[in-house]
Amino acid sequence: VQIIAALGHQEHYAAMLAESDTVVSAIESTNFPEKLFADYYEQYGELLDLRAVALEREGQEAEAAAQFKTAAAGNSVNQLINLAAFYCDLSRPADALEPLRRVQGTSPYGAMVVESIRLEAAVQLGDRRQTAASLRYLRQHAADAPGAYLDGLISANQLDRAAHVLVQQLLDLDERQ
Repeated sequence: VQIIAALGHQEHYAAMLAESDTVVSAIESTNFPEKLFADYYEQYGELLDLRAVALEREGQEAEAAAQFKTAAAGNSVNQLINLAAFYCDLSRPADALEPLRRVQGTSPYGAMVVESIRLEAAVQLGDRRQTAASLRYLRQHAADAPGAYLDGLISANQLDRAAHVLVQQLLDLDERQ
């Protein structure tokens, strides 16, 4: 998983896909994948998620959608969030809301990311009530995930406010990262 993620960071998507296919093939060739990989149960969802990213970057959207769905089947918070974000990227906001409903027990940071995606879906759906509610939540909890707040402002086309927030972050040595 670390190697596949590193390939993704270097934008070597074909190699990322090939490596993930090799690992998936090894897993599918045995009845006991946990004997091949001691961290199988902890990492399998992440492996599928990374494979979905590679498929998406290689222009295989239908396959990527199926892979994101399979990765999210275990109800991992990260994979559910990634599936919802993928649907928003495809302008399928109604589909994005389904995995968000399954998200449970997030950290404050995770709750902000979920709300940011919910906001993006609401904007795409033209749901003004949800847009306002999501923006209010993001503003009230901005310290938990400044990047998610900024993403939300951009999704809602509040570019002047987003610019102001970004300038404030740049001026704050703790937030400049």
